[in-house]
Amino acid sequence: KARVAYDKSYGDNRLRVAYFLGETLKEVKQTKEAITLIDDAIQKTEVPHNEELSTFKLVARLKKLKEPAN
Repeated sequence: KARVAYDKSYGDNRLRVAYFLGETLKEVKQTKEAITLIDDAIQKTEVPHNEELSTFKLVARLKKLKEPAN
């Protein structure tokens, strides 16, 4: 259902679903698929320069999720 939500969403909602789905994929050890999904979501988003906007913050969260676990 999360994949369907991702496919049908847009804007900030798509970034939120991408974070949830990426986090879930990483938990079930599908890291490559998670990274591909995150990269796709970021690539399709016009990131604003204003750090106070939610879109900027969501993209930053996705980039952090993409980092390997310490």
